[in-house]
Parts: sequence; C-alpha cells; structure tokens
Amino acid sequence: MLDSPKPEHSVPNDVHAYLQAVTCRLPRRLRAAVAAELHANLHQRMLDHAVGLKVEDAWAAALRDFGPPQRAAQAFGQLYAWPHLLRTVLAALALGAAGYAAARSLNWEALGWSSAAPVQEVQRLITNP
Repeated sequence: MLDSPKPEHSVPNDVHAYLQAVTCRLPRRLRAAVAAELHANLHQRMLDHAVGLKVEDAWAAALRDFGPPQRAAQAFGQLYAWPHLLRTVLAALALGAAGYAAARSLNWEALGWSSAAPVQEVQRLITNP
C-alpha cells in the first residue's frame, strides 16, 4: 500500500515544534495570539520561498529566516511587555504625585521642620531684586 502524499497545506512537525518553543516562554494569556500571528507570518514566508522549492524546503527556509525560537520569543515578549510596562510606570508616577501632594499638605512646622523658609526667600528675591 502506498502512502498518500502529504497535502501542501499541512504544517510540518518542525513548524509546530518552533511555535511551541516560542510560545512556551511567553505569558499564558498571550500564547494563542502569538502562535496564530507567528504561524501566519511563517506561512507567508514559506509561500515566498515556495517558488522553485519543495514545500518542505520552503518551510525550512522560512524557519531559518525567523531564527532561533529564543530570539523570536524575546522579540514577541518585548512587543507585548510594553503595555504592561507603561501601566506600571504610569501607576508609579501617579503614586509619586499623590505622595508629593500629601507631603506638601502636611504641616511641616508641627513636625519641627521649617518649610516656609524657601518660599519666603523666593518672595524676598522677587520683591527686592
């Protein structure tokens, strides 16, 4: 009995292994979206290489173009980490501003610190140039 030929649209095991190697390094919530995006890009690259090559060779060339899975995972991780980093920075700035506002509203003289001296110095410089 002869083996039936592989359909051209089937994805080689190497591609599945590559997708798994890339996505396993990412947060669980991002894995499906990244796998779909990466698969679409790999498939397009395979189609670009398919002119004059067998399908298996075109897939292998596409994988070579994308480089090691570690590098791809790092690139996707950085891409998807920016929103989280931005939220963290904005929260830190908001907390810092709130802390500054709270500190400015304290009665520093009651704590034994003189806070009016710099203000009085600025006023003196403005009125007596």
